[in-house]
Amino acid sequence: MKTKNLFLIFITIIVIACGVMYWAILEASESVNGIGKSAHSQQKADETSTSNEPKISESDSISIDEEGVPSEDRFQSLLHWMTHQKVKASEKWGKMQITEERIDQMLQVLNTVKGTTNEYEHQEFYEDALNQWSGGDFSNAVTVHNTIWKWNGGTIGKATGPMTKTEEEAYIAVHFK
Repeated sequence: MKTKNLFLIFITIIVIACGVMYWAILEASESVNGIGKSAHSQQKADETSTSNEPKISESDSISIDEEGVPSEDRFQSLLHWMTHQKVKASEKWGKMQITEERIDQMLQVLNTVKGTTNEYEHQEFYEDALNQWSGGDFSNAVTVHNTIWKWNGGTIGKATGPMTKTEEEAYIAVHFK
């Protein structure tokens, strides 16, 4: 009887230790794979729509209302998602189709916050990128993607180059049609 109790205690300790090790490995894996605070929380927010800010769907616009403008994190995410239409990357979390209207709306947001206490930390970077896009030049998409990716501690999903026209058309057909 005493041997049986010792055996059960031993097995219980082993099971608990395995559970703790599994949890620790999972946490470490998420950290190493770049599914850290910003990327993982954004992915979860996208999946569950529990973010404090409203989820932006493909049909939504980036509007300015009397309650204010998007936080810089939100604005940055939207810009990052738009680059996914133009770049090759092993992982892409979030998507928003690039349209002239969206580019104009984002530039309007930047103009609204410029020179105010709400001005974004990376205001000039966003303005440069979007002004280039507004002129139809997306040659900076890889740089825009990887800069934002780096700011957010990315370790997987780095853009490796621009998509070809055919690849972009296929991406649009799959994700936006």
